[in-house]
Amino acid sequence: MTGLTSANELTSYLKGRNASDQVLFEVEGDQVGRGYHLTELRVAKINSIDCGGVADAWDEAQVQVLDAPGQEAMSAGKMTAILPRSVAEIDGLADAPLNVEFSPGNQGLGRYQFGAPREAEGFVTIPLMPMGPECKAMTRAFAKPAARECCAPAKAEARCC
Repeated sequence: MTGLTSANELTSYLKGRNASDQVLFEVEGDQVGRGYHLTELRVAKINSIDCGGVADAWDEAQVQVLDAPGQEAMSAGKMTAILPRSVAEIDGLADAPLNVEFSPGNQGLGRYQFGAPREAEGFVTIPLMPMGPECKAMTRAFAKPAARECCAPAKAEARCC
């Protein structure tokens, strides 16, 4: 299984687990404190223009996770109660691409994506994969070898950086 990409996918996946299973998160192999807290779920409407001069718009969802020590993590049952209630309250949350805001030790907030979950008896572990910057113009240029949109512009106004 690949990573979970939306609130609906995360909910569907967790509904298929035992409600008492603990949901754990890990970053680069280190476990997030079991007392973590889902502090906020939100949807942002993004309007952007990239360095190639191409405008775009999309919705993006975030769940913010507070790192905290604890003995027991949130259960799959509790998380599957929180997510649908949040989806019902916030337009666009259900299917928008879901990212995670998290900070190990609550210092230096970073953006992550959900990786592929692993299951062991009584536990579901979901890795949080760091997100980096993306140059969309460069991505488009490499996807179309004939295009010179980025880094070797055919027109002065269609270039990268």
